[in-house]
Amino acid sequence: MLCLETALVAPVVLLAFALVAQLAWVGFQTACFDHAVNTAAWSVDAEDARSPDADAAVRAAVIGSWVPLDDAAVEVSDARVSVQEASATAPTNGPDDRELYLVERTTRTVRTVRTTAQVAYTIQPIVPMPAFEPVRVERALDRTFVADAKFEVS
Repeated sequence: MLCLETALVAPVVLLAFALVAQLAWVGFQTACFDHAVNTAAWSVDAEDARSPDADAAVRAAVIGSWVPLDDAAVEVSDARVSVQEASATAPTNGPDDRELYLVERTTRTVRTVRTTAQVAYTIQPIVPMPAFEPVRVERALDRTFVADAKFEVS
């Protein structure tokens, strides 16, 4: 009697375990991919804006993250890296600035790097079963950060 019950219940339990393992794997890989995409913009710098292949620069930044991703499953398209520099000069207004400190004006220069791209990742199933198909996750990358800031007095 015990063998019949085991024979009926064991496949259902194994299938349920495989389903839970697959869902956990997809959730883990999705979280890793989100982290890699969100931190990729910090790895792209002003030098990559001059690169002829922005897709390769962004892909290298996504893959270069510490998270465990399958390098061959990462796809990047429509990548753009742009650098913008803004500078503002203002005269000093303090009573002692010009006479005591010999400061006539201040200049602030800020360089920002904007990265945009469409990034996709194909998650392969951890349990090889016909019911589990690869899952494709896509994220849009659109980040701007300050790459360099200078403050000068003259």
